[in-house]
Amino acid sequence: MPVLKLHKERDRFMLKDGDTVLLEGISRQQLLKLLPRLKSRGFTVDNVVLLQGKV
Repeated sequence: MPVLKLHKERDRFMLKDGDTVLLEGISRQQLLKLLPRLKSRGFTVDNVVLLQGKV
């Protein structure tokens, strides 16, 4: 199962798969909409804690 890493840069988020940046400069709202879709396709998103305000 592929694991995507979530990074926070200022108020924007970045999704990385290994060294590959998949999404950059995405907002919290956009990311929250994407997460269920990613999970349904078999991806695991690491660092979801970032989305819950514990940065």
